[in-house]
Amino acid sequence: MNAKHKIRMLNKDLEKTVARRTKELQKARKAAEALARTDPLTKMNNRRAFFEYGEIIFEQTLRYRHSLSIVMLDIDYFKNINDTYDHPVGDTALKSLKSAIETVTRSSDISARIGGEEFAIILPETNAKEAELLSQRLRSVIENNTTHEASNKITFTASFGVTEILNNDNKLEYILNRADQALYQAKEQGRNRVIVIR
Repeated sequence: MNAKHKIRMLNKDLEKTVARRTKELQKARKAAEALARTDPLTKMNNRRAFFEYGEIIFEQTLRYRHSLSIVMLDIDYFKNINDTYDHPVGDTALKSLKSAIETVTRSSDISARIGGEEFAIILPETNAKEAELLSQRLRSVIENNTTHEASNKITFTASFGVTEILNNDNKLEYILNRADQALYQAKEQGRNRVIVIR
């Protein structure tokens, strides 16, 4: 085997190695990007992903003048669950809430765990009345669900704040702030309820 042939063979081996490593790096990068947008406990979108997707949907909603609603919710007295049963039961409650959300939302809806026991849902092509009905359905599913963790059997409720896009809303945060205000009112008025601000 002459020197030129050896060099060609080494180059081919090197090209194969580079191609394989490039593929591995691309796969690792995609996995890292997915992790950066995923809540590790519930495997839902996290806060970052919620806002990234939310901005895209919000811009489309403005451009085409469609309806859009946002629901914010959180587990009532979640600290009591953690204090009474310990954190694994609280984690199971959060996963249970994620499952409940999946049973009532559409594939086009964006749901996320945005912090602690707080969740949010963006409902494209949905007005406040429709969002309220969905929230009432979800509230009922959560209230009637029993969560099991080891020998513990718990039930819990959630409070909801709902709003829809208004004519003067030119930022997603305006809608989120109203939904958050509605959630606060739901807690102030006794929890386990849906409050709508239009």
